[in-house]
Amino acid sequence: MSTENRGGEAHTHNINNNTNNNNNAFGGGGGGQGGNFPRAIVPIQDVSEILSKYDFKEKIGTGGFATVMRAIEKDTGVEVAIKIVDRQKYAPTDKSYEREFQVLSTLYHENIINLRCTYVTEKNVFMVTEVVHGGELLERITEEGSYSEADARRIIVQILKAVEYLHSKKVVHRDIKLENILMSDRSPKATVKLIDFGLSRLPQVGSEMRTICGSPLYVAPEILDMNLSDTAYTPAVDMWSVGVILFILLSGYSPFDHDDEEQLFKNIKEGVYCMDDRIWRYISEGAKDCVRQLLTVDVMNRMTATQALQHPWIRQKHHHHHHHHHNNNNNNDNNNNNDISSIMTSETNSTGFTDGGGSLTSSMNMQPPEQMPKEILEEKQNRLKQRLESIRMIREEEALAMDIAMQQDSDNSNPST
Repeated sequence: MSTENRGGEAHTHNINNNTNNNNNAFGGGGGGQGGNFPRAIVPIQDVSEILSKYDFKEKIGTGGFATVMRAIEKDTGVEVAIKIVDRQKYAPTDKSYEREFQVLSTLYHENIINLRCTYVTEKNVFMVTEVVHGGELLERITEEGSYSEADARRIIVQILKAVEYLHSKKVVHRDIKLENILMSDRSPKATVKLIDFGLSRLPQVGSEMRTICGSPLYVAPEILDMNLSDTAYTPAVDMWSVGVILFILLSGYSPFDHDDEEQLFKNIKEGVYCMDDRIWRYISEGAKDCVRQLLTVDVMNRMTATQALQHPWIRQKHHHHHHHHHNNNNNNDNNNNNDISSIMTSETNSTGFTDGGGSLTSSMNMQPPEQMPKEILEEKQNRLKQRLESIRMIREEEALAMDIAMQQDSDNSNPST
């Protein structure tokens, strides 16, 4: 099980060099300054101080510049995860590891991985977080066998709550993707945990977001247009990524997937994706409308997290469906779509889900879609499995490339002559 982002899954990772990394980043900023009660960032002399506090167990994740270990806090017996970052492997200008603990130490939300504290030595950063046992969302979905619209809604509601909280704190994640969503445990009611804040941004006075970053399949059109545009992008970039995740959860494939990167980016910039696949015949109009309002190229018309949480499809009684995907009786999906579709419209705008005339119209198909046939369900599961496999392959390739680069580094620094 991997709890760690690889060193930048094909991220166009040119992190802003001029981020205000005020030098007190490592200055123990514990306590409760401000209303945020940031968790302590503690400078320590060496690793022995950490070893005296925690009993390290097995490795539970690994990635580019970091390893994640399970550990027990000796004083309390509390189980934790400790992400050990090798600072020396980062380029001098790359402060993403620093950004991650600075941002996380100010956040507290049930759908965001909880950072307990951070210890910093000259060589390493030790980020002590809650431990989660449910694995990655994508792993869980591929194990499920069937993944219903109600299940997708339950997950997306939690992601939206995390994003709404982040944006209320003026934090933009900038790398929301399936791989960065973990599940708290193995139960059907497991809680979503958003992780990996290495690309995130805290609010900075007089500084705009113009860095091109993120993962190609999830990146918002305005980030790709950054070089041509004189306006900075906004927190809406996260909402586009949520739209991509919802599309994948519903259909099993990505809205933007093209072997030719140039064509991929063109499709994203123009918002060109298709719902022609036969699986969409079995997905409610409400769900499709929610996807469309998230994958909107015009930032002003893209739903915010708060608006998305008010979307009629999202507001359907998702809590009634908690137990559904456990009793493999797929008929549950039919009653998800009750009368909501009749009060929705495809001409919705992002404000009130009406057609502008003030009345809720029923231009959406009133009929709930028929039961998804078994072979289409299996096709969706196979697509998700392929997605998981390709992510694993990318990770292995990156780990290998990393090892080779490290080897070359050490060869260059230790000439044998």
